[in-house]
Amino acid sequence: MELSQKYIEVKEFDISDDFFDQLHESGIEVAVSISRAISDSYIEIPDDCVLSHTVGGVASLGDEDIPFSIKFIKIDSETTLLSSIQLISMDEYLDFINLNLYIKNHDEHTQSNPPEGDSEPSV
Repeated sequence: MELSQKYIEVKEFDISDDFFDQLHESGIEVAVSISRAISDSYIEIPDDCVLSHTVGGVASLGDEDIPFSIKFIKIDSETTLLSSIQLISMDEYLDFINLNLYIKNHDEHTQSNPPEGDSEPSV
């Protein structure tokens, strides 16, 4: 029995003008923090027929956490467009976590998905 792929990893994105404008409106420091959070993270995109998905994320600016949501559109199997971004409350971000619709950092992704053959964590 073959297992079907549930998610695809996205390394690069196309960015819509609306996304860029919304990011710019948040201020340069917040925009840079969010951009870093997106580029330093692992984003799982469901490999299904739905074209549009929304996920939550959190960026850090000093001691402050900045929760946000991004909407992306799958153009084709190799192209993903970031279409909009919105600052959200921490409660809304926690809802995204409960639904498993959030941007994971690379460390969190590698801990939750060990390489095949590693059945026990190494000590």
